[in-house]
Amino acid sequence: MSCECDSQCPAATQCYCIYTYDDGICVCVCDYPMVQPAFAKRPAKSIETMVDLCIKNIELGDLAAALDGISGAGILVPAARLKTQVSLSLRKASLADALAQLGLVAQNGEAAAAAP
Repeated sequence: MSCECDSQCPAATQCYCIYTYDDGICVCVCDYPMVQPAFAKRPAKSIETMVDLCIKNIELGDLAAALDGISGAGILVPAARLKTQVSLSLRKASLADALAQLGLVAQNGEAAAAAP
């Protein structure tokens, strides 16, 4: 089964799925209220880690919290965009590329030019 919203959460109006290639783990969270998975049990990933992302109508602040849980990089979100809903599908992209496309910044300075 693929790590995508349509296959993991077919009835959800909001969803994100994150697949990390280095450990082959797929994590999906569907619909609000978003309950963040316990990423703390997994070692932090480099923002160069390759991922697949499927994001459907998720508030940027919630998504940033999930990505921060994976990377431990201190993902920063512009305050004015916290509640902005985003949708994105990426295949085999680095976490840094995903952050850049979302307009997010890693606090450790490893990522992301701001998106328009």
